[in-house]
Amino acid sequence: MRAMRFGLMVFASLVGIKSATPAFAQDGEAPCSVGVGVMNSFQYGVPGRGTAPYTAKIKATFEHRLADGNTIHGFAYLVDARDSNGRTRTETGLQCRRGDDGKPELEKEVRISDPKEHTFLSWQEGQMFGSDMGKKATLMHIDTQATVSSVPPRPKPTSEELAARRKAIELRHPQRPEIKSEDLGTRNIAGVEAQGNRTTQTIPAGEQGNDLPLTVVTEVWSSKELGLTMLYIHDDPRYGRSVQEIEEVDKEEPVAALFAPPEGYKIVEFKQRQPIEVPATSAQ
Repeated sequence: MRAMRFGLMVFASLVGIKSATPAFAQDGEAPCSVGVGVMNSFQYGVPGRGTAPYTAKIKATFEHRLADGNTIHGFAYLVDARDSNGRTRTETGLQCRRGDDGKPELEKEVRISDPKEHTFLSWQEGQMFGSDMGKKATLMHIDTQATVSSVPPRPKPTSEELAARRKAIELRHPQRPEIKSEDLGTRNIAGVEAQGNRTTQTIPAGEQGNDLPLTVVTEVWSSKELGLTMLYIHDDPRYGRSVQEIEEVDKEEPVAALFAPPEGYKIVEFKQRQPIEVPATSAQ
């Protein structure tokens, strides 16, 4: 179970939305495989890395082959979107269950980030949240005019202190993992050009109780045009292979309903202060 949970924690995928189903969602397509557990959203739309609007359909799969020949696998879909005002929608799968009709249903959390209004809106969907008590959305306002506090300046470490720190790190990690990076060039993914990079990490024998060296391979294919991760592959012999791939992208302006809770949800608002620390000026 640990292996499956770890692999699924890097999921990020898409599913048809009841309140505003994207044009590419297909009727009858299962949103997830029953038994899939918590899936933290993989941030495809990275703030500050792109401004073009899009709506993306992403499929995530996980597979782990056990020593006895058994295989643990699963999949899920979620929706990722960004509008021309910079608002982003991301989802986190919580649990895949069978609904009253016997069909798989993905319980999920939806998060809306609005950098211009300095707000975060979130809510949960699925059979566990179908009651009136469960139909709540939280709207958090970030106070950018927070009180400025002063902290004393930190003295620069001496060369002896830096040397001592490096030695302490070497003692804790006598054999650091070997990491190699490889440029994979470009390829077309869902009609979008993406640049690929492969990172291979070799964990020395004995570093984590392993008799032999472990090799962990990660591939990331990113679109400069959209500021998105189009394909993410993580292959770790300890936990399995996870793949998250954007299958379809609509570059038109997303429908406004994607950035609002479904009908019947009550919005609860609160404000969070964001203090800024400024180092105090040293006395001359």
